Amino acid sequence: MHTENYSIAHSLDKQSWSDFVFQHPYGNIFHTPEMYDVFLNSQNHTPKLFAAMNKSGRIASIFIPVLLNHHHGFHNFLTNRCVSYGSLLANQDDAGIKSTEILLNQYIKHINFYPIYTELRNIIDLTYLRNLLIKYKFCYYDYLNYVIPLEKPFENMLNRMCRSARKSIRKELRNKTIEIESVHSFEKVSICYDILRSSYHYNCVPLADKSLFLNSFRILYPKNMIKFTLAKYNDDYIATSIDLLYKDTIYGWYGGFIRQYSKLPVNIIIMWHVLTWGASQGFKWYDFGGAGKPDEKYGVRDFKAKFGGNLVNYGRFLYIHSPIRYHIGTIMYKILRSAILYFKSNLRSFFSVLI
Repeated sequence: MHTENYSIAHSLDKQSWSDFVFQHPYGNIFHTPEMYDVFLNSQNHTPKLFAAMNKSGRIASIFIPVLLNHHHGFHNFLTNRCVSYGSLLANQDDAGIKSTEILLNQYIKHINFYPIYTELRNIIDLTYLRNLLIKYKFCYYDYLNYVIPLEKPFENMLNRMCRSARKSIRKELRNKTIEIESVHSFEKVSICYDILRSSYHYNCVPLADKSLFLNSFRILYPKNMIKFTLAKYNDDYIATSIDLLYKDTIYGWYGGFIRQYSKLPVNIIIMWHVLTWGASQGFKWYDFGGAGKPDEKYGVRDFKAKFGGNLVNYGRFLYIHSPIRYHIGTIMYKILRSAILYFKSNLRSFFSVLI
């Protein structure tokens, strides 16, 4: 599709695509063809590629929304949504803004897979695109994140952490009760997934299909673009961290632990391992991948704050395609999750009395 000085492409030469993202100062792992292939081959994920090409056939900007449909039938009607994990990729100049406008115009006018909404999850500050996005009816909302500088000596990172985290790490370095290992096989990826499933189930949060993690290992691991880590206590695997690797940044992607070991500081220890490993490998930053809205309580943010990273607010943008479905789906999710959490809490209290 052609519009003035740009044409919209839905497929690209993989090498040109990789070069564009890698050489672009704001390119992140979610813009890469490898990550696109991970989503493309994973159940309940359907990535869409929109690239604005200039007259010389060079890429000017990229937009990759991923359609998420984890349910079927009526449930899918109320949960079908698009997420652009790396948000938009464009230059901070008139040409970049113009090409992005054409991308957004074509996306909104010609979208044919009927999501409830499209969410842009910003990894960098996109203030320069805010007016354009608002023009196209995207709503901005604040969303926090922590970004940790990785450096040697490790003591510098340790000193930035809160006192309780430092104490747990130093105690573990002396006693060595938790064994940390990197994953190098599909069998261990399955163990990681089992831990995630247990953790997400406990918190009543939906988890992506196992195929996403198997495909991540198959596609990204040979290119050193992902790290799977397991924590072991005695003979049991009790925690995992799955982190994406690109350029000078480690992106926290998924993590979880077995609830019965909650008294152990396993989350802090496995995080310390990832940070020190990253610094030793030459990475400069650890991106926590989000810390919630500033006006809402979020326990995960409290945990992430312990590591002394830089608190940033790049926000997110939301375009609602179907307001009625959006409001019904949002209300139903909150009601169902609250009911399940209430039931589980009372059930645990009941059994604790019996014991």
